[in-house]
Amino acid sequence: MKLLNKLGYLCIVLTNQPIIEKGIITLAQSDRLNETVKRKFLRKGARLHAFYTCPHKYGTDCSCRKPDVGLIKQAVKDFGIDLKKSFLIGDTTRDNETGRRADITTILVKTGKAGGGEDAKFFKTKADYMARNVLAAAKIIESLTEK
Repeated sequence: MKLLNKLGYLCIVLTNQPIIEKGIITLAQSDRLNETVKRKFLRKGARLHAFYTCPHKYGTDCSCRKPDVGLIKQAVKDFGIDLKKSFLIGDTTRDNETGRRADITTILVKTGKAGGGEDAKFFKTKADYMARNVLAAAKIIESLTEK
């Protein structure tokens, strides 16, 4: 995140959290957790600019659950983001599909539960780039923005 901040990128988290609709946690608890994460990153010298959360479970008719692009549209509205100069880093094919639908360059990282697109039974969308982790993804972005 520090490298992305240094390069001038906004670091925004887009997350599906169906546990909210299921009643496991509340939206307020999720928001507090996100603020805690933001503070921890800031203490390490990295800034997360925002979290956008879809609280709906799979099968709910909403425009914010990835791979729909409602969360991206809200971030664009809030921050004036140019999607042509943006990247979506994620660890699932759902993230790749979200980026494709929003016409954003995607980087699939090999971390997380479905790391490296192991959830390919859901979406066949291929990432534009592959990376070992978020730091490697940031270095890809750095190399692309140097051109």
